[in-house]
Parts: sequence; structure tokens; C-alpha cells
Amino acid sequence: MTAEPAPRLTLNDGLIVLIGFLALAVVYSGRALLGVTMTPWETDLGWSRELISGAGAISLIVMAVVAPIGGHVLDRLGARVVLGYGMIILAGGAALTATMSSPWQLFLGYAGLSGFGFGVGTVSAVATVITLRIRHRSGLAVGLATSGATAGQLAFVPLLAAVVADFGWRTGYITVAAAAFALGVAGFFYVARMKSRPPTLHDAHEGPARTPVLVSIREFAGSWVFHALFWSFAVCGFTTTGVIETHLIPYAAFCGFPPVPSATIYGLLSGLNLVGMVLAGYLSDHVHRPFLLGSLYFARALTFVFLILIGPDFELMLVFAVLFGLVDYSTVPVTTSIARTHFGLGRLGLVMGLMTGAHSMGGALGAYLGGVLFDSLNTYVWVWFSAILVAMFGGVLAYTVPEPGRHLPWRRAIIVPA
Repeated sequence: MTAEPAPRLTLNDGLIVLIGFLALAVVYSGRALLGVTMTPWETDLGWSRELISGAGAISLIVMAVVAPIGGHVLDRLGARVVLGYGMIILAGGAALTATMSSPWQLFLGYAGLSGFGFGVGTVSAVATVITLRIRHRSGLAVGLATSGATAGQLAFVPLLAAVVADFGWRTGYITVAAAAFALGVAGFFYVARMKSRPPTLHDAHEGPARTPVLVSIREFAGSWVFHALFWSFAVCGFTTTGVIETHLIPYAAFCGFPPVPSATIYGLLSGLNLVGMVLAGYLSDHVHRPFLLGSLYFARALTFVFLILIGPDFELMLVFAVLFGLVDYSTVPVTTSIARTHFGLGRLGLVMGLMTGAHSMGGALGAYLGGVLFDSLNTYVWVWFSAILVAMFGGVLAYTVPEPGRHLPWRRAIIVPA
């Protein structure tokens, strides 16, 4: 008997995906704007780099704390938390940052309110919203929506940099505030009022929708699947936000590459992120997902070998950017899809919020360890070796996750009905 094909994505589905895509583009470009405006703040306001960097660090801590709470509230109140209130709070933080003249306004506007918005509007939160509203071909939809995070770095950041250069840093933050407010209104009045789709066969384990949060956390703590996904997502943060987003451009400079080629490398990597996320999202609808997730981590480990061998070879750096870009953010739609199956839609926001916290902490560890190793040894070789070992550990963890109803590729053809 031939399985009926899954329904195609509708126009409403496409609009939800578009709003999620744009929300992440605004969130991630708003985060990156700190680096663009750091020098103008030093010049115009007389602030030290230590002060500004401290505000950036506090915003990351706020994100790590807010993400699990926001995920739990998302389970209770729905999409308005992410695509409504969260974006409007981000708009308020960006607006306060645009008008600031004192350090306390920096910490309240950027580190506090904007950090709260950054923590609510995460890739995992948008992936949860999309999963709750699009049940058929949800992997593809999640991949398309979450690729907005890299689009923010690829397209919106250069645009904001041009705005800052031509009109000043205050105009840059006003632009972010206006975009976030518009998306918050769209999210609240459109996405938040749509009903969730009925469950599919892949949602057999819906999970209790009103389980107390502490009860859920105790259950997660005793679940090997949760630990495997949680710690592998921390590995994801260590190897992406930590060592690459923090140290790739400094490493390119260490290798002797000028600033413009170094920025080109990062832009190419960000562009390939879009392709990798969409492709991984599509595959997560069709293949053995733990095998896919583990393979992505092992492929990521192999890409760091290119960094070790680069030296002055710019072409080899471009090869790394292409390969790493394809496996960088691609773990997000796969991890979300697996979490949906094992923990149910009723607690998906809490689960992914906790994992986002792990991702942030892994990123902080990778960034810090990379700096310590370089300062101690005056080389990045051991940074990349540590990333290889950590990524392989993530791959092993992912392979241990059970996959009901789907077979490994060497036991059966890898493509199965959606």
C-alpha cells in the first residue's frame, strides 16, 4: 500500500514561516549591531571597551536565564510570547539604546530589555512556534524559518552598518526598534491567533500540556534522550557561538589575511548556513534523525581539520567556510524535530528553552577557553583540536537517541515516507 504524500505548505504556513524568518533576522542583526557601534560609542560617549563588552556579556547571561522561562511561557500562552511581546520588548530596548547618554541606560536598554528580547526570540523558540502550527513537512518549515538567524548576519548587518556609517549609530538602533515593533504587532495579531494544527502520526507522544514545570524538569533530568540532546546542543554552542563566531575572524587575522577577505569568509559561511538549515530541515522529515544529527556533528568535527592546515592558504579558508556553513546551524531543526517526538508538543517550548540555555553556556565556555588557550600557547591549533573532540562527543551522544518507526540507512533505504 502506497503512503499518501504529506500535504504541501499553504499560504498561511508560508506567512508564518516568513514572520519567523524576519523576526530572527532582526534579533540576530540586533545582537550583531553591538560590534558595529562599539567604536562610535567609544568616540561619542567616551565609554571604555571594557564597559561596553560588560554590557554585551550581561545580555548573554540574561538570554541564558530568559530562554528556558520564555520556552515554558510559550507552552502556556502560545506564539504571542515570541512573535508578540518578545519582539515589542526588544523594540523598547533598542529604542532606549538609541537615546542613551549614560551607562545605566546601556545596561537597562541593551543588556536588560534587549537581552530579554534576544532570549525570547531565539532560533529554538521560533522553531517551536513553527512546529506547533505546521505539522506536515514541519522540518522543512523550521529550516526555512530559522535560516533567518543567518540572514540577519548575511544581509541585515551590512545594511545596518551602512545606516550607522551614513546616519549615525542612534539611527541604527531606531531601525532595529521599528522593525522589531512591526514584527511584534504582526506576530501578536496574526500568528498568535492561529490555532495549532491537529497532530500527525509523528506526534503520537503529545505530552501533558499542563504538567507543572518542576515536574517536567524532574522528568527531563531522568531521561537519557533529554541529556543526549541537551549536552549535544551545548556542544553545538561550544563549536559555533564559542570558537567560530568569537575566534574565526581573529584567527584569520592571525594567519595574515586582511580585514576585508576575513569578513568575506564570515559572510560566505553565514550564507551557506541558510542552505544547511533548509536542507537539514527537509531531511529531518524523511530520514533517521539521530543518525542525521550525529553525522552533522561528526562532519563539523572534520571541518576543523581544515582550520588546522590553513596557514597562509586563503583558498583553504574558503573551503572551510563552505563546509562549516553547511553544518553550522543545521542541528537546530533536527534537534527540534527529535524533541517534539520524545517530549511532546505541550512542553516543546520548555525543552528547547532549556537546550538554548545549554547552547549559550557552551558558547560562553568555547569563547573563554579559546582565549585562554591562545593567550597561553600563542596558537589556535589546540583550540581547533578541542573543538574536534567536543564535536565528536556531540555526535556520539546524538547516535544514542532512539528513533521509533525509522530505520538506520544501512538497515533500510534512508528515505522513508514523510
